[in-house]
Amino acid sequence: MQALQSYAENGELSKIQDSIDYIRDNFQNDELSSETINSIFDAYTKAQLDLLDQLPDTPGEKDTSVILDDAWQITSDVDDLLQEYGARKNSHLNAQHFEKIIQAWDRIMLAYEKMNVQKKGFPQRATYHIEVMERLALNNNMIHLSPTIDTYNTVLHMWSRSQEHSLTSMTESIMRRISGSYLSQGSTQTNISENFRVEPNAETYRIMIRSWSRVVNDVALSKRKIGNAAFNATGYLMKMQSMMEKEDSDFEPTLEDYKVVLGAWSKGRYAKYAGKRALSLLKKMEGYATSENEFTNVKPDVACYESVLLAMSESKAEYLKGLGYQAEDILTRMEDNALVPTTNCFMYAIKIWSNSACRNELTQKEIFDDAQKTHQLLDRMSQMHDRSGLVVVKPTTVDYNNVMRAWSRCSSRDAVRTVKHLLSKLEKQYAEGDSGMMPNHESYLYVIQALGNSPDVQYQTEGVLDVLSQMKEQYNNGNDACKPNIICYNAVIAACGTRSLKSASEQEKREVLKCVIEIVQQLRKNKEIEPTSKTYNLTLEAFDRLLDRKSPEFKKIVDSVFFMCCNEGLVDDNVIKTFHRVAPHEVYRRSVLSKASPDFEIDETSQTLFLPEEWTRNINGIRQRIPLAVDGRFVHARSPSVSEHKMRRLRKKQNKSLLQGGRL
Repeated sequence: MQALQSYAENGELSKIQDSIDYIRDNFQNDELSSETINSIFDAYTKAQLDLLDQLPDTPGEKDTSVILDDAWQITSDVDDLLQEYGARKNSHLNAQHFEKIIQAWDRIMLAYEKMNVQKKGFPQRATYHIEVMERLALNNNMIHLSPTIDTYNTVLHMWSRSQEHSLTSMTESIMRRISGSYLSQGSTQTNISENFRVEPNAETYRIMIRSWSRVVNDVALSKRKIGNAAFNATGYLMKMQSMMEKEDSDFEPTLEDYKVVLGAWSKGRYAKYAGKRALSLLKKMEGYATSENEFTNVKPDVACYESVLLAMSESKAEYLKGLGYQAEDILTRMEDNALVPTTNCFMYAIKIWSNSACRNELTQKEIFDDAQKTHQLLDRMSQMHDRSGLVVVKPTTVDYNNVMRAWSRCSSRDAVRTVKHLLSKLEKQYAEGDSGMMPNHESYLYVIQALGNSPDVQYQTEGVLDVLSQMKEQYNNGNDACKPNIICYNAVIAACGTRSLKSASEQEKREVLKCVIEIVQQLRKNKEIEPTSKTYNLTLEAFDRLLDRKSPEFKKIVDSVFFMCCNEGLVDDNVIKTFHRVAPHEVYRRSVLSKASPDFEIDETSQTLFLPEEWTRNINGIRQRIPLAVDGRFVHARSPSVSEHKMRRLRKKQNKSLLQGGRL
């Protein structure tokens, strides 16, 4: 087999292939010598490396598909040969031969990644050889074929960076085998299982941390799965911490390990307890840094604090309790550790307090306190910016918007004045050339909402249309971010229909009524902005508070609004419930009950009425069947009668295949 070695040294790939074909034709039932096996593997490895060396440094410089295909074919050929002359037929094979094949698949996978060429299947090929090694080592007592932890790590690393949809389940499966339980399972010889036991090392845990952290970036996954992925990544980090506490310095987590896990929690997107989990990990990290045991010298840096604050700012409302004070404490600890909080740190802290102020269960006093916290942090940012020669911390539109959002929840005149003042500062600094202070539609939206929550009716009638005009002026002057949208128009209607108007004078109600009518007319004339179901629902509620239900004017106007909603195909359950509540019975009977009908096509004895599908044609892009009881009340979509209706529709002849799990 000296010829193979010579061909390998000279890079003569065709002659290598001819030699392999000769072996396959003449040595199918014979063992290959150790020298021959080594020559084959050396030749193929040399040929693959030579091909991969021809790849350019960056993708796109020249056609790489031929090179990659040839390299892949070489790896596949030697893989097939290893399987053909497996350990059962050839006692000269050892673990190094399997490891060379696994490394070859790893190299070719890296080459495809480098050239940005998508190709799957590499981890599966490597995993197959790991399984063969385990099986032969266990069942045939071939200890020399037992895989090492480095081999396991290579395969784990291939899975962790692959595009396979099952990457985490496969890496977890391999992790279970690494512990030795897979190899010892079913073995009656205790000494065998001990010889085959492989323990994970620090690199193993690092691979698993990054494998689970990659899952968090998959936005298509549910929040629960994303939270579980971050939780699993944290679990492996905690294992490293546990080993470190046992004075095994090899398992000391690096700063990058902590950043990966904290980054996973920061991308949790409302995953349950994401903020609290990240905060707990940060405190553990800080505890190690100040511990007298000197487990580690790793200290959290600014990026770690940013990730924790981001995770806290994305927490759901029910998990926000106390996080605002924790955020302020984090900023203080950063300064104590000679770390300057960045703009992002302040931005996330402001958002945390702003989110806290928007919780529904808070009293007005608690909302006011939270809003003040956001304002104090904004002032602190401005002071740091003014004091610093180098711009390190600077408020932006996002920060102002979050502060205004918090104040807009307060029912006080002070809140309105504060929000208007903040908006004026935004407009002024933007006019002076500061692009980072460009107001957007949210800036004006929060002013409108603050006016709607104000106890002063005069603020509402005179203010909301002025704010809308300011917004349009900004847009006409070139600020596209201020283009009015349906959310802003809905907010104006909502501001004109607050409960505080119940106690207003008739003159004040008339002024607000004009405002609502003007907004509805603007929407009907505007060809770019389409009303939504919420628009009509808010309009009905506003008219209910502004007009006397017994007046002919009220009957006429609510009937007209509902008619427009029907024509637009925007009648949903909220519109029906509001119309049923506010409209006089004769109006509701004429406009709704006379148009609703049972679905006799499904059931001739049906007691459930359904609105015309034309009325709901533009709800979420589909036609909906809104159910009503015989007396006209809205029936919840999950009620037994509606559920039975849906099943009967499925049982219709044309839908039988769908019901039975087939295809239409």
